[in-house]
Amino acid sequence: MILDEKKLLGDLQKYILLSIEQGCTTAAQIKKNIFSKIGKDVSINALYTVLARLDKLGYIDVCYSAVNSTRGYRKDVKVYSITILGLVTLQANIVNLLTMIGRENNA
Repeated sequence: MILDEKKLLGDLQKYILLSIEQGCTTAAQIKKNIFSKIGKDVSINALYTVLARLDKLGYIDVCYSAVNSTRGYRKDVKVYSITILGLVTLQANIVNLLTMIGRENNA
């Protein structure tokens, strides 16, 4: 499967989509998951930049959730979920990667 150039994902985009697919719903959880899985410490600014780009492409949805903080006030937290388009694009990128390393039959 050859992907349209617009649908090719960068490494950080793949890591973020995989993290969301695995149940990480906030930027802090995504950042922590990426660090714990591959040891890459992503800056929060880079993370928010890529999250905004993924949202603009339609690969994720963003909503706000009110959370009670430990200091007693409510704070709106961005919550991320992966869309069907995001899942399909992520899967196609993974299949392309497996094909490149000669494991296309194991996908």
